[in-house]
Amino acid sequence: MIHTLLRKCIDRYPTKTEISQVEEYVATVPKRIAALQELKAAQDKIIQDMFAEYQKLYPKFHTFRPYAWAKAMRDVGMTMALCANAMFIGETDILDETWTIWFRSIMKSVHMTPQFLRDNYALMDKHMRRHISPEAYGLIKPYLDHIADVMCAIPEPIRPEVGERRPVGATR
Repeated sequence: MIHTLLRKCIDRYPTKTEISQVEEYVATVPKRIAALQELKAAQDKIIQDMFAEYQKLYPKFHTFRPYAWAKAMRDVGMTMALCANAMFIGETDILDETWTIWFRSIMKSVHMTPQFLRDNYALMDKHMRRHISPEAYGLIKPYLDHIADVMCAIPEPIRPEVGERRPVGATR
């Protein structure tokens, strides 16, 4: 929010409207800090529960590369931190400039499918909603949605490397 405003005001003073927007943002900082801390405290449990479900959807994912699930868990933790930080500063532009566009190119280059990524963000959303307060979730959700929208905008790879997706509820 402030980062974007400073870019717009590089050669001028902020308008009254822009100053009001900053004041509105500043008033939300305590709630943003609380949400960030809440997500940080719940992160390990969210990842644990999320991946218990994710691994059932893609039981052969690990056969495509060593440490596939460990790296995916690391990436989800990083995504959650970036999401929380973006929420804290009230911006998505900085996410795209520093991470989402680059990371999307990595996912594309290692033959992840759009469905695999959609499942990732849907499960992340589901388990965030379960493990953090509605107030924290409400603040973080728009940033998670932004990350998901950007990350899932990849073409279907010619040779997917995620394994077959099992139907939801499959037991074996």
